Amino acid sequence: MSEIYLPEKLVHGQVEKDLHPYHRRVSTSFCVAFTLNEPTPMNTGNKYKDNLDACLTAVSWVEDHFCEYESIGIGLNDPNHNRIVKTLTIYMDRGGYIVSGQYHELNFNMHSVEDNLPKKLTVKSNYQRKFKRDSEENLLHKEIFIDKVFNLEGMLELKINTQSDFYKLLQTVSIYNRSMDMSFVYSIAQEKQIEWEQFKKVIAVVSIPVMIEGYAWVKALQTGITLINYLCTADNVMKLSDKLFDFRGPVVISDVFTNYFTNMNFDPQRDIIPEPKIEDGGSDLRNTELKKLSALNDFLEIQTIVGNEIKKIKEPNI
Repeated sequence: MSEIYLPEKLVHGQVEKDLHPYHRRVSTSFCVAFTLNEPTPMNTGNKYKDNLDACLTAVSWVEDHFCEYESIGIGLNDPNHNRIVKTLTIYMDRGGYIVSGQYHELNFNMHSVEDNLPKKLTVKSNYQRKFKRDSEENLLHKEIFIDKVFNLEGMLELKINTQSDFYKLLQTVSIYNRSMDMSFVYSIAQEKQIEWEQFKKVIAVVSIPVMIEGYAWVKALQTGITLINYLCTADNVMKLSDKLFDFRGPVVISDVFTNYFTNMNFDPQRDIIPEPKIEDGGSDLRNTELKKLSALNDFLEIQTIVGNEIKKIKEPNI
């Protein structure tokens, strides 16, 4: 079994060597939150335990790496790209306590079959690791927030990078769930709906203009809702607004980070595989709701554990 590497942004003292043997790489990362109902063992008295259907808040760090092999020596039916997708997901209860978590890594070989035909995907590896601790006495919560370590099954203990966006967002969501009367995800969705209601008052009945400065998220909605056609009556807008917001998520709660890496002296035939260097100006800092939606949709095209959990929210079984 090959060694598994967590994203370097999230832990100290580990290098993602699985991302080195490529000529070029485009890496996209972001944090997504959503809620789900999951049977959770809970104490209901000194002698009894029960399985209750608990509402959990999931916070997941997603990294999607599109890795390009060197073109020389690659045959028509040989893989010329890899796609490596990594997710680290933490589940919290309504009190903000961490009750479980898991790491999932999916690696695809991508083959160019023929010109003008879609690429063929072959699963190269598919690994899942759960956290060792369970929810009893909040041991997992203590490990992550007090000891600041990740302990995954079959892996060495990893020291958390407490300066990472993911860790800071975990703290934010935990504190919010613990101190407020609603979940963090519901609150974010409600905040956007309040903005929408305020916006409807501003436009006062008439129509939605093509360009709206100061309401970037509305621009994103416009591109996906063709039935608005930028000409809505107040009644039509009112009917639509209830469908625009899913209060269970998913919500991208961080910026979307896109970086481009190149191995300048890459020579696999001579076994020269140095550490990739980020390209100058490679970090794309432009963030809009449309970019977040696009990154999330690209991720949901792949059959990951987190993606399937999100799809159950978006397309519930009736």
